[in-house]
Amino acid sequence: MVSDQVVTQRNTILTSGERFSYLENEAGLPDYWTTLFVTVELRSKSAQNTILSVLGALRHLKLWEDANERDLVSEFAAGKFLTPIDIEALYEHFTLKSSEAEKSLNIRKSDDVISMQIHHPHSISALETASSHQQKNRMSVATRFLIFVGKLCTETPSIA
Repeated sequence: MVSDQVVTQRNTILTSGERFSYLENEAGLPDYWTTLFVTVELRSKSAQNTILSVLGALRHLKLWEDANERDLVSEFAAGKFLTPIDIEALYEHFTLKSSEAEKSLNIRKSDDVISMQIHHPHSISALETASSHQQKNRMSVATRFLIFVGKLCTETPSIA
């Protein structure tokens, strides 16, 4: 199922003082697959800032899924994997700043915000891109996440 809203990054401090960060879906629940990935792959061996960076990259991947009306986990579970065209589209998406990717989904931060592009189309400029370091980080995180999900879906087909 493809969501019509972007996941939100949440940071919780448990009663023990431990910080727990996750992506929250449109229903207000932790996103299952990203939470599982962070818990299994990162939580015990990564610093909080690293986890936050990974979640930011996974949120950017979710933006791509929403923009393209895709659900990669369901596709992997059905034995359908990324094509070279999909990979190129992901690469191009990872070069964009998150704010630019959100614009493609018409995500508004507030109802009081008026789109200048609608009212002044001549002011449209080139899309802003992320730094090369951030682009590489996003691609690395997405690769690790998709391998994690792909292995689980192919080794245990009923899991997705």
